[in-house]
Amino acid sequence: MRPGACEFALSLVGGPAAVDAAAARAVDAQLTILQQPTEMDFGYTFLAALDDGNRIRVFARSERPA
Repeated sequence: MRPGACEFALSLVGGPAAVDAAAARAVDAQLTILQQPTEMDFGYTFLAALDDGNRIRVFARSERPA
């Protein structure tokens, strides 16, 4: 697998507030935010790039059925 080829997903409990707090910590850690916190079909999420080019998606699952 080449560097930057993976996206890791991390599900949080606590809804949008938990995702917003994680996004703030990611900014504090100087990660590059590729997608600002936003609502999507599966839940509230943001996407950040890690130093090695891989990505981490943090989300809180939507409570409404898709």
